Amino acid sequence: MEWEYLIRHGAKEDIPRLSQIERDAAKRFARVQGYEFCANSAFREDHEFQRGLDEGALLVGLTDAGAIAGFALLWRVDDNAHLSELNVERRHQGRGLGRLLVEHAESWAKDQSVDAITLTTFRDISWNMPYYEALG
Repeated sequence: MEWEYLIRHGAKEDIPRLSQIERDAAKRFARVQGYEFCANSAFREDHEFQRGLDEGALLVGLTDAGAIAGFALLWRVDDNAHLSELNVERRHQGRGLGRLLVEHAESWAKDQSVDAITLTTFRDISWNMPYYEALG
């Protein structure tokens, strides 16, 4: 199935769905030896999503049917934009939505007059550090 995605700014009423997406995306870690804990670890709390709405950016990716399929959560840390969370529902992974969310995160960062986006990620998991390196 071919998907087209649209990115918009998030809203408070999106938060319950974003929590579901985060939990769904984390299940991917259950298959990675040594990282199984990530599948059931602490997830973002509502106040963190609210911080993105109030002080940063909460970007949501919508399918062509209007369903939320992913999100990016950013805020400023020091003089940089920090990508605190990027999650895409597993059935939408590998279809370009993550890349589109990062592109919009970069636009938000430029609008904030910052030169860099920082993030933390796992180095040795193929869909983490190598993914972000490929995005530049």
